[in-house]
Amino acid sequence: MQILGKLSQTDFLKKHWQKKPLLIRQAFPDITSPISPEELAGLACEEGIESRLIQEQGTEGPWELRYGPF
Repeated sequence: MQILGKLSQTDFLKKHWQKKPLLIRQAFPDITSPISPEELAGLACEEGIESRLIQEQGTEGPWELRYGPF
């Protein structure tokens, strides 16, 4: 299994790690989520759980950050 798409670990660390954002679709192929989407949404509503929502096109401008609970 090749993680990080076709990007080597060395290139990832040299060019991207803590330098600039990178979206890698299917970075971990065939991974199974440990919780369901419903469970994740439920956790985001709880007071004791730290949650964030990042919107590319937010009401306050691009890349709006909001903190939960939601």
